Amino acid sequence: RAMITLLLDTGIRLGELCRLELKDIDMNARTLTVVAFGSGRKSRPRTIPLGNVAHQALWKYFTGLSYKLRPDETVFDMTSSGIQSMLFRLKKRTGIPNVHAHRFRHTFAVQYLRNGGDIFTLKYFLGHSSLTMVQRYLHFATSDRQAMHSKASPGDRWLQRRR
Repeated sequence: RAMITLLLDTGIRLGELCRLELKDIDMNARTLTVVAFGSGRKSRPRTIPLGNVAHQALWKYFTGLSYKLRPDETVFDMTSSGIQSMLFRLKKRTGIPNVHAHRFRHTFAVQYLRNGGDIFTLKYFLGHSSLTMVQRYLHFATSDRQAMHSKASPGDRWLQRRR
């Protein structure tokens, strides 16, 4: 639960989740720090806030461990293929199609924009160096423009009240 919640709430990559160490999580500040990996071409350093649900899921995970993690120890003792296998089993059990780690990243990005987040902050959270990749998510988030305009149309709201 903690892994899935972190993937969904932060948009981190599968490799970043696997490399996450205890010292990268600040439970008091409710943040997660992604450390650059290798060349830093894909995994840029950044600090991402944790939502209440992710914070609570991590808290339950840490308090449920039978041992104490060292600061330089990985939080989840699983490889990326192990996590992918776990997600495949979840997909089969729930019947939800397309369950894979990158789907959580995609869902995070689209929902972040739909919920009012801006593309510049999203770019930072995802660790992208340019807005080109973020624009792909923006396309999905703006697919419901008509519904948004109907809901927030200043002309309709202002003029309909005056009649």
